[in-house]
Amino acid sequence: MAYSTPTIRPARWIDCLSVWFIRNEPSVRFASFNKEEIGLLKHIWWFFGRLRKKDEPFWVAECWDSVVGYLRLDRQLINPQTPCTFTLSIAVEPFARKRHVGQELVKHMQAK
Repeated sequence: MAYSTPTIRPARWIDCLSVWFIRNEPSVRFASFNKEEIGLLKHIWWFFGRLRKKDEPFWVAECWDSVVGYLRLDRQLINPQTPCTFTLSIAVEPFARKRHVGQELVKHMQAK
């Protein structure tokens, strides 16, 4: 499979299943805070709720006409008197790793 520069775009409802597959991939689970697999129904509820959070960016990377990774920023309000912080979550399909997909997602986030 030849290298293809990923296209980075906001996540859409049609990405739900692709993000679920990536999110539940064993190596992604191993590197995550939450090691548990997520059932599809729970993921669908979370995904559509997450898309409504316009102040918390959520992007996907597309290569070869497929979603191969995602990056999202989740707002963390630790103390009402201090500015909020964000947790960055990033995951890339195993076959798309070492092809700069994660790097392109981070560069896109930094440019925004």
